[in-house]
Amino acid sequence: MPECRTYHRFAAKLILLGFISPFAVAADCEYSITNQWDQGFQAQVTITNTDSTNIEGWQVNWQYQQGSQLSSSWNTVLSGDNPYSASNLSWNATIKPGESVEFGIQGTMNGNNAEQPALTGDVCSSQTPPPPSEQPAITAIDAAAAMGTGFNLGQMFDNQQHAATLTEASGKIDAYYEQGYRNVRIPISWTIEISGSTIANESGKIDLNNARLKEIIKTVDHALAYEDMFVVINAHHEAVIKDNSDAVMLETLWTDISALFKDRSNRLIFQILNEPHLSNSEAMLPSKLRHMTGLAYNKIREQSPNRIVVIGGNQWFGAHEMARTWPNLDAVGGGNDPYVMAAFHHYNPWSYHGEGNLSTKWTESDISDPIRTMQQWANGVGQGMPIYISEWGTNWQKYKSQMDCNNIRAWYELLDSKHAKAAGIPTSVWDDGGWFMIYDHRTNTYNNNLYQCIIQGSCEYSSNDSSQINAACK
Repeated sequence: MPECRTYHRFAAKLILLGFISPFAVAADCEYSITNQWDQGFQAQVTITNTDSTNIEGWQVNWQYQQGSQLSSSWNTVLSGDNPYSASNLSWNATIKPGESVEFGIQGTMNGNNAEQPALTGDVCSSQTPPPPSEQPAITAIDAAAAMGTGFNLGQMFDNQQHAATLTEASGKIDAYYEQGYRNVRIPISWTIEISGSTIANESGKIDLNNARLKEIIKTVDHALAYEDMFVVINAHHEAVIKDNSDAVMLETLWTDISALFKDRSNRLIFQILNEPHLSNSEAMLPSKLRHMTGLAYNKIREQSPNRIVVIGGNQWFGAHEMARTWPNLDAVGGGNDPYVMAAFHHYNPWSYHGEGNLSTKWTESDISDPIRTMQQWANGVGQGMPIYISEWGTNWQKYKSQMDCNNIRAWYELLDSKHAKAAGIPTSVWDDGGWFMIYDHRTNTYNNNLYQCIIQGSCEYSSNDSSQINAACK
């Protein structure tokens, strides 16, 4: 049987309402699925001493929510019958600072995927959150109010521009969080080949042994460890699904994604299908997209009744696409589901943001018009549905070696701070570490001051020329 390992990790560094948690954390406790087959699984628990003194004796506790049962264990004393407890043997009771001990378990499972339970115990983080079923539900309206300003982890798990690892992602997440950003969108391509493999096969079934998936899970958990951070994951570049209007494949994919992340915080949000244009750039047929989205939505709801689901347009996620794509909400709860959010992408005008015309004399109506278009739909057909700008930004590095264009800074100052916030709309700037770069993965520092322009609503202009359309824009 092939090795399968997925992770449920509770990081030692937890942030609560913007402050470092006052509770000391002695160890990082990690539950990982190392193998699974038809009705069985093996798992490993790793306890790493993150303190400066020895751990002398340990006990770890957990409970399965979906009917899993344990049959054997090794390197531990196992007791209980769901909930279970595992404690040390004489020879592995001491864990020195920076060292780890591991123990294994085997059992049977109820369903297609082995569960990943929350770990508790004196040595584990005292701030481990309860499963979503025991947490207060977060409506889409409440989430939109709390998500605030965010960023995209672009070109990492959706293609191979950057290393698809937690190590690569965590520095960027931490840096943005420190500046006050409170949502991160993680674009994920599940069905296209990246670095020689796909996460999901031709039927949409997820391969739990996929290396990129393991890093995605760890990255999601890292971001969720900040207790006021919202995380959005999606199905990003899925050409086979879009070109073939493959409803069954999308349904299967979200069945597995929902199962995989079922126990995560309600701050984890699902965006069903990103920019659903065909490979020739034409729009998907609205009726087919609604049907496909509805099937995926139903599968998500079977496992997570309170998980926020995000819908959008049928081509490039333009604001004007919502009216033609969603003349009604029948496929997603009929307007009676408070856990549905609408999203659009703001690259208006594209000649400025995408084609290098950086000296464009844009006006604030270029910012406000798409927002107003989206609000009209949300206040009508959307029945008050909250809105999320899940991508926006300006392509500069394709055309310039350095970002010193004040015209870009001016746009970044206004879109989120003045227009989106006034409308109660959270945003997530597209930062791909490339053409739309703000954070530079090569140096693990910000490449420019656009992050300040966004979060502060003001920033320093070029020291060479403070005019809006300076030489660096031409």
